[in-house]
Amino acid sequence: DPSAKIGEDCLIGPDVTIDRGVVVGRGCRLQRSALMEGVRVGDYTWMETAIVGWQSRIGKWCRIEGLTVVGEDVHIRSECCINGAFVLPHKSITQSIREPGSIIM
Repeated sequence: DPSAKIGEDCLIGPDVTIDRGVVVGRGCRLQRSALMEGVRVGDYTWMETAIVGWQSRIGKWCRIEGLTVVGEDVHIRSECCINGAFVLPHKSITQSIREPGSIIM
């Protein structure tokens, strides 16, 4: 979407969808992922095979991978690793989730 803002030195693709009003910080790597409207991704975050819900915030230096699904209005603290988790809407994640298939309610 033309309203999205992508920082310097990002590598995006293949198979990435970026919706309206998304902001991606500098130096990010995004592959096989979808960022819904209003998502903010901090600098130097690496994301592969993820869906990030509306108005969610991903901190700096995060790693989001392994078929992770992040619900609407989720906040993930900087330097967290999320591996294959399902995070329900309106949650704050303050530590890494390394166990694939984890459901955060």
